[in-house]
Amino acid sequence: MVDDRVNPVEFFVHHEDLRRAQPGWQPRALTRHDEDVLWTMLRLLGRGLVARARVPVRIERTDTHETATLRRGDEPVTVHGLPSELVLFLHGRDETFGVDLTGPLDRIARLRGAERGI
Repeated sequence: MVDDRVNPVEFFVHHEDLRRAQPGWQPRALTRHDEDVLWTMLRLLGRGLVARARVPVRIERTDTHETATLRRGDEPVTVHGLPSELVLFLHGRDETFGVDLTGPLDRIARLRGAERGI
């Protein structure tokens, strides 16, 4: 059951790694369904992706403004973006499109500097 949830996310991340390694790559628009699937996976798996940062983390979809808490605590870092780009950021990819972090600067630095991903 875990493989059924993790494999589509891992496939997406590796596919985007290959796409984005090409000169002149451009972000692509995913379907709403695909973004929804990635959002669901983030809500289920996200805590493990940010565990090493040891800061409170929330995520917010910029297309629907839904939010989810990945790690509880006061003054969280909120990571804003499309689910597809949030997946990439939370898997340790820093070259993302449209991802923005808000919150205490020291915690943002800690999240950015932490090993993210599984």
